[in-house]
Amino acid sequence: MYDAFVQLYILDTEGFFYPRLTEKLVTILPVLVVKSVETIEALKNVNDAFGLINPACMMPGKSIAQSLTEMNAHISYGILSDPLPFEWVQRMFKEGASGYFPKNMDIDALAQAISFTMTTNQYFLPIDREGKPSYYMQRVGVEDVAKQEGFIYQLQTIQAIEFDLSK
Repeated sequence: MYDAFVQLYILDTEGFFYPRLTEKLVTILPVLVVKSVETIEALKNVNDAFGLINPACMMPGKSIAQSLTEMNAHISYGILSDPLPFEWVQRMFKEGASGYFPKNMDIDALAQAISFTMTTNQYFLPIDREGKPSYYMQRVGVEDVAKQEGFIYQLQTIQAIEFDLSK
């Protein structure tokens, strides 16, 4: 059932949600390995894993793909970050990312999305309430964040999407 990946590495300095995310994922996935940025070398020579990576934590001036190549790591990875502009997300997909997971996603939706990407080998982008891909989500204060344009509060279903890498 879980033949795609057996380990998850989370590389990020802001791990305030790790305990809750771990609780959700450990019921879905057989193995969860959480690593901090200080132990990024743990990815050296790793195969058959999925990395959930904050681009800000990688080697300065290099893409995630370049950094992983230099570490001789052969893993699929998704982007875990604060909301990013569409152009950045598109560039990271072209460089090899398998998913984009904004930190402002609901924790249940985030766990479901990570599981979806790891077990299906399909791309993931968050969708808004109208079912459209949501590339950039604001973090401004509003009274009802569930109604905020582009804010992912809950995902009722996770959908595979077609992502045009030719643009």
